[in-house]
Amino acid sequence: MTAEVAWATWDCARLEVSRLARNNADWYRLLDLCGITDTLIATATASIILRFLTIALVLGLKGTMSEAELHILRARLEGGIRNKAARGELRRGLPVGFVWGEEDGEVCFDPNEAVVSAIRTAFTKFY
Repeated sequence: MTAEVAWATWDCARLEVSRLARNNADWYRLLDLCGITDTLIATATASIILRFLTIALVLGLKGTMSEAELHILRARLEGGIRNKAARGELRRGLPVGFVWGEEDGEVCFDPNEAVVSAIRTAFTKFY
């Protein structure tokens, strides 16, 4: 998309601002190129020509807010994982040959005997 705008082959760049703006470096580069080539930016709510500084500033703020939103979401997800771990409810993937049991925190051998025998053979052979 950036190359198309830079070569001025597009008259209008139709894009989802909130998704593209999550990478600020690419977003600002695209805004600069649209301003230089007079490319119209069409969003879901407006059509924008970047001839005025205030419009570029507003779009820059939208990009900054979108990037901040990603950090907030990531922090909330990590907080949820920590809370689950503190309560003892966090279940991660187990190594091959093990499955979660019925009780909380119970780890059992895989019910597939072929898997269990292959693991036991590997341990007896190399251990």
